[in-house]
Amino acid sequence: MRKGPAAAAGAAAVLFALITLLKVQSPRVDVALDAARDTTGVRATVREFWEIYREATGHRIAGRFGDARDAYRRALELNPRHEDALYYLGNMQLELGHYAEAQAAWARQVQVNPRSSRAHSRLGDLYACMDPGAPRDLAKAEAEFRRALELNREETGPLLRLGEIALMRGRLTDAVSPLDAVIGSHSRSVDAHFLKGYVAWKRAQPERAAVLFRTAVALARPAQSVQHRPGEGDTKRGLAPAVAPTSRCRVFSAEIDRLSSVDSASLSTEMNEMYQGLDGRLARLAP
Repeated sequence: MRKGPAAAAGAAAVLFALITLLKVQSPRVDVALDAARDTTGVRATVREFWEIYREATGHRIAGRFGDARDAYRRALELNPRHEDALYYLGNMQLELGHYAEAQAAWARQVQVNPRSSRAHSRLGDLYACMDPGAPRDLAKAEAEFRRALELNREETGPLLRLGEIALMRGRLTDAVSPLDAVIGSHSRSVDAHFLKGYVAWKRAQPERAAVLFRTAVALARPAQSVQHRPGEGDTKRGLAPAVAPTSRCRVFSAEIDRLSSVDSASLSTEMNEMYQGLDGRLARLAP
């Protein structure tokens, strides 16, 4: 039986409608598929980032600084704005003696988060560094530590560094206030007691100097159980590997490390010897 013109026209209309519907729906299907692929890709990137980041952390804690640096770099290729990765990359570069690269990592961290107290503090450490090749600039160091302190008043590290810089610049009076503030907030600070004792010794106050020096020695004893808040340790003792400061650029490390072995029977003699040595070194450091 042959179809009439009306039936043929109806079939054509239905076919046209189906074609039109497919054309309309196709972009929506494509967009949905693209979105699904994008989501899957993002998740894969996030997983890869954290795998590499954990690898970097393992290398860092184990002291494999070169491997850790390389892993942090790879992680940052996937997430260039990750603050912890930038922070620890800077630490690893510093451990390797790559001062310009450390500076670049922490400067980038400040760009990502201008309110990062720890990034400003690490830049201050770098500018106050006495190691050969470091970008020593005590004015910049002081500015960075003051900015870090503005951003985090609970952190005693910048206060201690400000006291150190005052001594390095030959300004005894300026050193007293930050050192007092450190002891007020962190009464077991070996560094603050030792350096404040030096100020008293320099001012010809031997009894006051002896009290502060004796306290520093007692606090430095390995048998002492010293509790530290994360990020507030004045020395490398007692700190977990994840928050331990780098070993470079510790301005008074030789003196502080020696305190734990001071003989209690010769405190006065060793105090004068150590403060005389520190006095000579500071005289050479002063601008």
